[in-house]
Order: sequence, then C-alpha cells, then structure tokens
Amino acid sequence: MNQKRFTSLITVLIVALSVNAVLAQSANSFSEQTKLIRIKKIASEWQGSLLTLHTRDGQEIDGRLVKVTGGNYHIEIGAREIEIPLADVVKVSFKPGAPELMLSFASAIMGGAFLSGAFLIANEDAKSGDVSLAAVLGMLGGGLWGYTTFYETEVIELE
Repeated sequence: MNQKRFTSLITVLIVALSVNAVLAQSANSFSEQTKLIRIKKIASEWQGSLLTLHTRDGQEIDGRLVKVTGGNYHIEIGAREIEIPLADVVKVSFKPGAPELMLSFASAIMGGAFLSGAFLIANEDAKSGDVSLAAVLGMLGGGLWGYTTFYETEVIELE
C-alpha cells in the first residue's frame, strides 16, 4: 500500500514536470514567433526607409533598410551595405518623415479653420482682426496637437 502511494506520487510528479517543460517550451516558441512576425512586418513595410537598429550591446546603427534575408538585416550606410544578424537586434526605431510632417501641417490648418469658424458663429459682428487672431491661435493649437500626435519616433520592440 505504501509502495503504491509512492509510485503514484512519483508518476504525478513526473507528469507535472513534463507538462511544465512543454508549457515553458511553447512560451519560448510563442515569443520567437512574435519576434519573427515583427521582423517580417519591418521587412515588408519599411524596406527602403531610414531606421535605427538598436543592438544588444547598446549600439545604434542608422541607415536605410535594403532587405531582410538570410537571418540578417541589410542596411545601407552611405555608399556601403552592412549586415546585422537578426538575433543581435532588440528594437528598431523609425524617425518621422514627410507624411508625418504633412499630417502635422494639416492639423494646424484644420485647427485654424475650426477656431476662426467657431469665432464667426459665436460672434456675427466679429472684426477681421479678431477672426485672424482666432485663426492663428487655432493654427498654433492644431499644429501643436498634430506635432505631438503624429510627428514622433515609432519604436518596435523585438524582445
């Protein structure tokens, strides 16, 4: 009877350890799959873009992404192309460009139009100087909002 309990306990312990090992392995696999999905997104959507690769040792490499193949990022720095292994990169960042600048500018225009229009609706006898001041203040507010919303560095954490 005592031997049966001991054998059952050992069996349960072995099964529990095996299940734990399988779950830990699948968690690592999930983490690796997530990293590969992010790398694939970078490779397909950001090819030709200026970016910064942040390596494990703290180095930052600025350049134009040529392609991602063979387990390496191919980055063009000036006239030369270098390869950085995928495993060495912990995050990738992109500085804002012309589209983000245009969105910031458009939000400034819309802010000016909104505030000057609201001022005209609120006060039908408004002077042109007052409407102009409202437009300038609206442009400043809209531009500030657009800048802080759209014109920021995008960071993709790989780990």
